[in-house]
Amino acid sequence: VPAGIVEGFRLRSAWVPVGLSEDVFQGELALSHSDLRVNLVWNHRWEYDKGPDLLLALVKAVAPELKLCWHIVGQRFRSEPAAMLDVKHVLEERGCLGQWGPIESRDRYLYLLRDSDIVVSTAYHDFQGLAVLEAWACGCQALVLDRLAYPEFVQARWRYQQDTNTEKEAANAARLLLKLAQGPRADACELRRAQALRLSWPSL
Repeated sequence: VPAGIVEGFRLRSAWVPVGLSEDVFQGELALSHSDLRVNLVWNHRWEYDKGPDLLLALVKAVAPELKLCWHIVGQRFRSEPAAMLDVKHVLEERGCLGQWGPIESRDRYLYLLRDSDIVVSTAYHDFQGLAVLEAWACGCQALVLDRLAYPEFVQARWRYQQDTNTEKEAANAARLLLKLAQGPRADACELRRAQALRLSWPSL
C-alpha cells in the first residue's frame, strides 16, 4: 500500500449520512396528549441484532407503576426471537401494551411516531439507526445506547451506558427512562424536528 494513501483519502473525503425522507417532516406534531401516559415506541426489525433480550430486560426493569404505553412495531419474520413473545406477555400483564407488530401503512406509522414521546433502541447492530432518526424527526426524544452511530446524533445525556451484563444495561436504560418520563414532554418536539432537518435529503 503506498505510503500516506489512507491519510490522503481522509483529506479528500467526507462522511455523508443516509437522508431522511421528506414525509417525516410533514404533518402536525402531537404536542399534547389526552391521557397522562408516556408513549414509547420500539420500531425495529424483530431480529436478534436489534436486542430483543435487552428490550425484555428493560421492560422488566421499569417500575410497573410508571404510566407508560409501549408500542412495539416493526418488520416481523417467520422465525423471530423468543424474547419478543415474552415482551408481549409482560406488557399485557401490566396493561401497558399499545401497538404490536408491523404497521403496513406508512401514514399510520408516521402518525404513531408523531403521537409518541420517546423512541427506544436496544440495538447491538445498526449502520445509522434510521428508525430512531425518523422518530426523532417526528418529535420523539431518543433513548439509545452509548454506542454505534448514536453518539453522532444523540446528546450524551440521552444515551444510556452499555454493559456486558444485560440486566445492568437494562437498569441503566430504566434510570434514564424514568428521568425522561418525569420530564417535560412536548416543549422540545419542534426543536428536535428542526435539529433533524439537517439530515433531510434537500439539506444533504
